[in-house]
Amino acid sequence: MTASRRDHVSTKRLLIAGPQCATFNPTTTTNTAAIEIAIMSQQPLINGTPGTTVVLPGTKAACILRPQLFNGVDENSFHVLPQDRLYANWPRIRGKLIPYETYSTYGREWFSPSCLVFQAETKPSDPAVPSQRFALKVAFNVVDGKPCHQFLRNFCIEARFYARRLKHLQGKSVPKHYGVWTCSTPWGGTMGCAIMEWGGVPFKEEFIGPGEQGEKQRLDIMYAMKAIHDVGYEHTDLVEPNYRHLLYDTERQRPYIIDFSRGEKHKCHPRMAIKAYKTPPDPYVFGCMELRDLGVAIGLFGLGPLFGPEACPEVQEANEKFFEEQELKERLKRVKENKARHARLQARDQQNMAQTSTAVHQPLIGDEPGVEIQLAGTATSIILRPCKYGRGLDANSFRALPPHRFVTALPRISHRQIPFERYKTWCTDWCTSSSLVFYAETFPSDRSATRKRFAIKAALHIEPGEYGDPHLAALYREAVFYQEHLAELQGRCVPRHYGIWIGTTPWGVSIACAFMEWAGLPYSSPKMDKSFERADRRMKAVVAVLALHKAGFQHNGLGEDTRHILFDESRERAFLIGFQYVEPHQCGLKMPLKEYSGPPAPHILGCEELWEIGCSVHFFGNGPSFGPEADSRVQAANQKALDEYNKKKRVEEARARLYARLEQHRQRLAEKAARRPPEVTEAAPVHVLIISGSGPYADPLLQAYAYERRERIDQRNICGAAAISD
Repeated sequence: MTASRRDHVSTKRLLIAGPQCATFNPTTTTNTAAIEIAIMSQQPLINGTPGTTVVLPGTKAACILRPQLFNGVDENSFHVLPQDRLYANWPRIRGKLIPYETYSTYGREWFSPSCLVFQAETKPSDPAVPSQRFALKVAFNVVDGKPCHQFLRNFCIEARFYARRLKHLQGKSVPKHYGVWTCSTPWGGTMGCAIMEWGGVPFKEEFIGPGEQGEKQRLDIMYAMKAIHDVGYEHTDLVEPNYRHLLYDTERQRPYIIDFSRGEKHKCHPRMAIKAYKTPPDPYVFGCMELRDLGVAIGLFGLGPLFGPEACPEVQEANEKFFEEQELKERLKRVKENKARHARLQARDQQNMAQTSTAVHQPLIGDEPGVEIQLAGTATSIILRPCKYGRGLDANSFRALPPHRFVTALPRISHRQIPFERYKTWCTDWCTSSSLVFYAETFPSDRSATRKRFAIKAALHIEPGEYGDPHLAALYREAVFYQEHLAELQGRCVPRHYGIWIGTTPWGVSIACAFMEWAGLPYSSPKMDKSFERADRRMKAVVAVLALHKAGFQHNGLGEDTRHILFDESRERAFLIGFQYVEPHQCGLKMPLKEYSGPPAPHILGCEELWEIGCSVHFFGNGPSFGPEADSRVQAANQKALDEYNKKKRVEEARARLYARLEQHRQRLAEKAARRPPEVTEAAPVHVLIISGSGPYADPLLQAYAYERRERIDQRNICGAAAISD
């Protein structure tokens, strides 16, 4: 279970007046809460309060365990312990026995990734009462702030999951849980203990009997796993590497599943019956990958091809049914897509008709759309006519210009003003990579009317083959991009576009003008926010880029240069311009865009362009991105990314171990077949299990399904195991 979910768990200690060995006397104590607990508790009482006694191996004094309260779960949420003492045997870690001199120093001198596990049993004084066996998951030095306190938190999380999610499965598919308890050890320190029913030892193939008995045992294991799936979770770590989370009680002939720390939420819908098959079904055909892999691992599903004539007849029938269902789904999907496409076309046609009938047409000069403009440095106005776009676009596809005369100021290139004698020779005597940019205002006939401001990107000498032709092509591409992809963003985070207009200058040169809304000046922190106190302005600049990403595009022209980010101080709004390098983009933002004291690393934030703009406009602070001095929220994101990476590596290693185990199993079967008499070997050929979809039995369709399966496994494991929560 992930650390982020563990942080939400409260592990408040049960407070009882006096030391644990003190005598409980209702007539002399005022702790009414302790009295109520003693009356209401179903667990055994020691000195008037809930408790149980355990004797650890190598010690003479008994430890009195008291229940641990956490997040609304108390000792009455679990099964009731017997009145007798629990006598523990030597502990084990992953099957290895630990002596007293070693285990008593656990948590102080040495640690391990897993806790200690003691086998314990009761010794009733009445011979007629049978003894009971338990498994004690133990960690020492679990006081808050100590290194092993996390084990106590994990015990509480697991116990709550047992009490709330697996309550009706305890004693059937999972061991009974008796709660979490704490006490003081004879050598000092605090011990945390999760008491569970003894579920046996890790499963081994030798436990399986022959014939029908063995098949029943395998089915019991499958049904135990299926019961957990029915609750809504899958284990994800059951058969890797050595069945240590699958226990088998050989006396009761019953399997138990333990340790759900890596569990994921899961909806199980198997398409095939859970039964023995001579050859394994494909995971997609079977319907549940974990159940299918478990069936292969324990031998319920035989070894052989997944598809083809040599597969089991029942598997072949399931394959055919699955492929028919998939083909039907594909046909229905195509029909649905065609209907949706037809509906979109109809809606677009209706919208075009509505726009044609109700659109605000461009201003007319004579009988044609036109606009009057006076360029800086000239004494006469010129008439511009709309550009011919094609692609179903015309002048009315863009915003309508006001029916007034436009007057421009001198143009600018890279913030430098160009005089008239200089700019009129542009694209003849000199040229630049960017277009000329004019600031313009309208001059209404009514002097009381408000003037509107515009930015005009102009290109001269636009005839084919002339130097200005590439600039006209760039203006055309930008106008089409604004109309087709940025229509909803215009006026919010990109300027409004009014189309391209073409005419002839007073000195006889062809000119193309792209009219755009005036969006302010290039964003510069020293100008817009001299003291770096306007966090709202920095946020607006970043939000404008985020809006472009949500529209499915990346600017690719921001970086450290913020000249393509404009800020209109009169409206307090940021705009983006200059989309010549734009490209489709699916934003992988992983963190909320907030002011961090230090910038998160680009791969931690999830989007490099948002990281660049956040640093450029000083939205992120100058602190470190890693280490203890980094922003606490950045540290949490770093830890989350590290956990996801480690989990992916563990899953890859576990998958490699599983494949190696299956290969060893195949080799053992091949060796057994080689030792048989020739006539027996011919009668019972050994098949090779095809997992990856390659080999002699694979066809293109099988390879496609196998590829999808691998992609699904990788995607699920990259995202990490979902924490088990309420």
